[in-house]
Amino acid sequence: VASGFVIQGSNNRYVAGLALTTLLHRTDRWAPLRMLAAESTSALCSEIDETSAFFVQFGDDRLCIDSAESSQLVRRVRLTGERGKIYRGAAGKVLLAFGPSENVDDILGDMKSFEIPGQADRTVEQLRVELEQVRAQGYGFSQRESTGGSWAVAAPVFMQGKLVGALSAVIPDHRFGEEPLAVTVEATKRIAARFSEQP
Repeated sequence: VASGFVIQGSNNRYVAGLALTTLLHRTDRWAPLRMLAAESTSALCSEIDETSAFFVQFGDDRLCIDSAESSQLVRRVRLTGERGKIYRGAAGKVLLAFGPSENVDDILGDMKSFEIPGQADRTVEQLRVELEQVRAQGYGFSQRESTGGSWAVAAPVFMQGKLVGALSAVIPDHRFGEEPLAVTVEATKRIAARFSEQP
């Protein structure tokens, strides 16, 4: 209490104090992105009413640091803190495609192929071709790659010309089609660009 790490609240219960929350903020490497992640996921979710998430690279994984849940009864839930291999899923492919080129080699290393549950194994060469396509079109797409029963679209978010994350929409399979895909791609790219800081 004397150092400000806890304070005594109502009913004589102790709660986190300013010193503790300040310390946590300082040790959170994504603290500068938290507001951007919250606002961009909320904006995308509000526009298309589908679950939206903001991913960053965490080692060889993609990590969700914020999400906004669809109001629809059947929806894909993305929880903050959820992790998955960076080479599976739309957001991971965006992080690989728009990140430093040496990143891809470091992560994939000597791998020749990798497993996608419920699908044929994908070769690293196929992934590299897909990453070129992601760079060319400005977004990533996946269907039943990171989780069964859903598809996703993701677009890069930049700060001062440097990739900081991927904004993604994650949608149940039964709402997949040409028109929903086109709407989702357009909205995701536009909102990611709106929240990107220009160099």
